[in-house]
Amino acid sequence: MTHRAEEGLETATVTASSGAAPVPQAGNQEARRADLRRWKAIALSFLIGAAVIFLGCSWWQTSESGAPVWVGYVRAAAEAGMVGGLADWFAVTALFRRPMGLPIPHTALIPNNKDRVGDALKDFVEENGYTFPVVLDEEYSISMLYPTNSIPYTVVLDAEGKVTHISTGALDADTMYERYKEALGV
Repeated sequence: MTHRAEEGLETATVTASSGAAPVPQAGNQEARRADLRRWKAIALSFLIGAAVIFLGCSWWQTSESGAPVWVGYVRAAAEAGMVGGLADWFAVTALFRRPMGLPIPHTALIPNNKDRVGDALKDFVEENGYTFPVVLDEEYSISMLYPTNSIPYTVVLDAEGKVTHISTGALDADTMYERYKEALGV
């Protein structure tokens, strides 16, 4: 893992030692995989549930006795849930790989463009004159130590590599500057 400083590229060492902010731990990879499998099963069960409700309401509406008006609304909601769930699955899958292995254009965007995105980030840092270290986590080693669901996600380290602040979401420049100064003891 490298970061860019005024002097050029240097190697950065990050430790998950105790600091001023709570540090999330990477945890057991097998437990994380099991958790991911559990959430995938929950999402799939909701999709199957929506499909069962949709089919049941469709059958009820076409029966000889007919169905109350509210069944049409339930059917429409179930249909919307199925369409939305499938669209979300496809969109997220398409970012990282080719859905169902099919060579669909404009899929696997992140793996196909990660070098270009990294180069653009390096150029952005240089063009905007950032003089503080900016970590480019090419091997995802920091991402595994500090998992998040928020962008931007900022972890400020002091000179010894101790975490002093963790911020999720955007912060104003003055607040970030103060956090950097505090971490550097200035």
